[in-house]
Amino acid sequence: MIWNDSKISAWAASGGVTPFDGSCVNPASLDLRLGNKIRLPKRKWATHSCAPIDMRTPATELWDDELIFDSIVIPSGGVALCCSLEYIRMPEDASGTLMSKSSTGRRLLEHLHAGFFDPSFAGNGVFEFFNNGPWDIRLSAGDKLVQIKMEQMIEVPKVSYQVIGHYNGQVGATAHVVVSEYYMDPSGWIRRRSV
Repeated sequence: MIWNDSKISAWAASGGVTPFDGSCVNPASLDLRLGNKIRLPKRKWATHSCAPIDMRTPATELWDDELIFDSIVIPSGGVALCCSLEYIRMPEDASGTLMSKSSTGRRLLEHLHAGFFDPSFAGNGVFEFFNNGPWDIRLSAGDKLVQIKMEQMIEVPKVSYQVIGHYNGQVGATAHVVVSEYYMDPSGWIRRRSV
């Protein structure tokens, strides 16, 4: 079941979203604003002379250090790793799907749909943007570029994202994953041990 505006507002105002701005609430979604932290690809990738990457390539080899910005231009064909201004605290019985706003899509700024908020996730949303247009696009901190759609779970998951989530507690335009080891405790619950 998708949450409506009143359920979104009640959750967000009670600490689910910080800072919360009521003008970001839509009939069935919540706008997230662009934070002021960004990562751009390391310059070495501009030459196309590097070896191909795969899913084992550490993200730290791909992205430059985090920058603070007020506004920045993403050139045609350019990519950026951005984050939400808001810190999200997901309930244990709901999930969220991150989608581009239609106004963002009409400018051909594409969010790469890697945005899913598991129940019990906490942290800034991270946006993987690609400028799919023939024009450069200026991004400014505070822009409403994406929205989150909340869905009620049929029950609380047995294994919490607090236990197995790689990005739980992320702040800023996080490029790396927390390395963890998983084990099953005597009661059958999966637990995480950071290494």
